[in-house]
Amino acid sequence: ISTIVLLFQSRTTIVLLIIYILINYIYEKKFSLKETLKYFGLYFIVPIIFLNAIIISKYVIYNYENINFKNNSISKNLNQITTDFKRPIDPKTYSSGRVNDWKDILSKIDRSIIYGYGAQSDRFLINQTASNGLIYAIASSGILGIINFISFSLLSLWIVIKNLLKNFKLREQIDYLSSVIVLLILFRSILESSYAVFSVDFIVIYTFINYLNKFSLKNDEY
Repeated sequence: ISTIVLLFQSRTTIVLLIIYILINYIYEKKFSLKETLKYFGLYFIVPIIFLNAIIISKYVIYNYENINFKNNSISKNLNQITTDFKRPIDPKTYSSGRVNDWKDILSKIDRSIIYGYGAQSDRFLINQTASNGLIYAIASSGILGIINFISFSLLSLWIVIKNLLKNFKLREQIDYLSSVIVLLILFRSILESSYAVFSVDFIVIYTFINYLNKFSLKNDEY
């Protein structure tokens, strides 16, 4: 799964993957040097090895006749493979342009700051997705909407923290995984519209928050 995430080259998803690996490391309490090296080797080094194996295999299969394996040119071929695979990045900013999009949206919402511009307002304002839950919320529903969005986000974060602290001792796997799923979606809303829109993210986070709040926290025997 980690290898597939790396193949997609989504920086947001890669960051979420790293966060999950770190949280899971703490949960599994593999703090000895041997266990630590084994854990991070399995979840970091092995996926990178698989990633490069897939890239090289695909390149060789489709370009075998054009590859020159003689005259010590294999390193040149490997550099070409890496260059062809990499997702293009602006060398000046190393950014996807999200920050500029956020500034552009915020500069255009003054006329309807209370109520916003309605669903899909980011497309209306800048012909582009907002790529941020807070920005989307204030653009689509103004101050009234962003108050609700922030309140829901903070409440969800509080529920998750309580569950993670409880499960750090009790090690209830279902509650732990539910908490991590909610936490990752909360983080995802920083770089994507995520649950600010009625989407898969919204359905997933609402479902797991209800489970954690109504069953896990209020009835530990469930």
